Amino acid sequence: MIAYNCTNDLAVRSRIYAYDAYFLECALSLRLPLLTLDRGMKQIARELSIHLVE
Repeated sequence: MIAYNCTNDLAVRSRIYAYDAYFLECALSLRLPLLTLDRGMKQIARELSIHLVE
């Protein structure tokens, strides 16, 4: 289960939409790679050490 308070914290800290933060939090919590073309999400994923699929 993904904690919404973590998602909201990430959204505020990273200045992104909660929707995008939820995808990042899912990848982080479930230890799954993230597939995105969004440059901003890629940058945040790298900062969070989330593996990216390109």
